[in-house]
Amino acid sequence: MTLQQLRYLCAIVDQGMNITRAAKFLHTSQPGISRYLQLLEAEFGVKLLLRDGNRILGLTQIGETVYAAAKRIQNEVTGVGAAIGEYRNGDVGDLTLAVAHGLARYKLPPIVREFMDAFPKVKLNLRQGAHAQIWDWLATGEADMAIATMPSGNINDLILLQCEEVHRVAITPEGHPLTQKRSITLRDLAAYPIITYEHGVAARIPILRAFQKKRVEPNIVLTATDEDTMKLYVRAGLGIALVGNLSYNADQDKGLAMVDAKGLFEPSPVFLGIRRNTYLPQYMIAFVDFVAPHLSETLRKQEIQTT
Repeated sequence: MTLQQLRYLCAIVDQGMNITRAAKFLHTSQPGISRYLQLLEAEFGVKLLLRDGNRILGLTQIGETVYAAAKRIQNEVTGVGAAIGEYRNGDVGDLTLAVAHGLARYKLPPIVREFMDAFPKVKLNLRQGAHAQIWDWLATGEADMAIATMPSGNINDLILLQCEEVHRVAITPEGHPLTQKRSITLRDLAAYPIITYEHGVAARIPILRAFQKKRVEPNIVLTATDEDTMKLYVRAGLGIALVGNLSYNADQDKGLAMVDAKGLFEPSPVFLGIRRNTYLPQYMIAFVDFVAPHLSETLRKQEIQTT
């Protein structure tokens, strides 16, 4: 048994049981991957993969156990390399962060500036994607950290630490009637054309749920994937936008106003995620300190890095 064989097994599973994608991810050939896995199964004397001809359908029961162990080993080996690299290079390294568009656009710019000033030799890579993509990138090792709302899939291999909560606001043109009210209701919002997140965006769920619970029918006239587009159409006079509170900046959003809707919708907790059994260089812990200072001490504890 070799580390390379275990790495190939992990890649196949992480790439959706697709050898073609696994080979591309590993920069190797499909026949090479197949041969190494056949040798691994022959050495163990058991079948690790469920096959239908050339198609891989999934893992056998023992394959699930071997895969879980292989992921732990792979993370430990990666951690050894990272520790040695940090010892040799000090504050030199890479940090790939998977993050939702809204957080990358509105929350991270000042944090990134501080981090890059403090660690000019670290290459920071921001990967923006849909909610499911963000957590998949973290789970498969394509990202070192993720910042997003709670994942809906398997999180056994992840450590999630809550950064903050996002609540809902209504973005309106300046002088809109809603801005004159001391407090608003769902019926107040439903009286106007609404612009909000499209189907498949996690932030849409608590908005629709609140209207359904109160049996109020929202007049949703337009949907989009990002807040910048929604605000563009608010400026065009097409409606009001229901978005997260981080999406409004009074200095940047001239001509627009924000009406707090915090009590009308469930807040969405935002989590910072890392993989279990992952070594965290000091510059990664420092990045967490810039994002959410209350989390960095937790990450410095040995049990979090090795659990």
